[in-house]
Amino acid sequence: MTNEALKITPFPTTVNGPSRLFGENVGPYPKHHFTWLYPEIQHSDWALQISFAGPDENVAGVWRTRENSDTFSLEYIQEGIFAFTQNDQNYICQAGDLFVVQPGANMHMRCQSDYAIKKTIAMVGSALPHLLTALGMAKVDVVPQVASPHIDSLFAKAFELVQTRPDNHLREASVLAYQLLLELSQHGQQRRLPEQLKVITHYLETHYAEDITVEQLSSHFNIGSATLFRLFRKYLQTSPIEQLISFRMQRAKSLLLEQQYSVKDIAHQVGYHNPSFFTAEFKRLFAQTPSAFRQHNAPY
Repeated sequence: MTNEALKITPFPTTVNGPSRLFGENVGPYPKHHFTWLYPEIQHSDWALQISFAGPDENVAGVWRTRENSDTFSLEYIQEGIFAFTQNDQNYICQAGDLFVVQPGANMHMRCQSDYAIKKTIAMVGSALPHLLTALGMAKVDVVPQVASPHIDSLFAKAFELVQTRPDNHLREASVLAYQLLLELSQHGQQRRLPEQLKVITHYLETHYAEDITVEQLSSHFNIGSATLFRLFRKYLQTSPIEQLISFRMQRAKSLLLEQQYSVKDIAHQVGYHNPSFFTAEFKRLFAQTPSAFRQHNAPY
């Protein structure tokens, strides 16, 4: 089996500075069975969208390196073993693990087994950077043993949408991308959060429409406010109120995509008595108003 080295090729990127991709093929591998939604979509057209998806076959010796990655992708291993390095952190990933190629990262992956196959979904969108931060996914390299019927069904649905392109497939793909990020975020957090923080975040997630303050949380869970802030900062890289806002905005986006409620109604449903303040918060987080988000993600 002959080896073919890839040339170092700079190309435009949305991250700061040029991005470079290089690596080594082994015979016909890797075999990428990707389906692209380009040129049907552009980065600026959607808050979140799938750019390409499909399975990816590899054999021992295949490797890829990205410097200052211009890609965000989810790499879900079905069979085999990969060595994965991102920003100087090293991992050995096997079937059931999912590794995440982050924008702006320096990444290296190498197939370590005779044969391996993974499922890939790449995403783009104007809201992607904030969503990754809000969901605690911006610094995630690996989500271990994520395999489940639900995750499998989300990947299968994504592959089906990009391949068959039914009516409203772009809107459905956008919603599915968000569902997948949320599912991975929750899976990762449930594995690593202290039990007390799991209980508090679940409370926020199920009571987001209520008036909640740090003082109320401290009293309700019998925990000092300083300790509460430390827990959220250490494990979620946010504050209790910012996490509450994140849950509110997650629900608001789902309601906006349903196209059934006015912005005013949605504001009240997610805990904002003042619709103007809701709009201002939404724009602060996503660089567009709720109405603009709805318009950009409206079915064709």
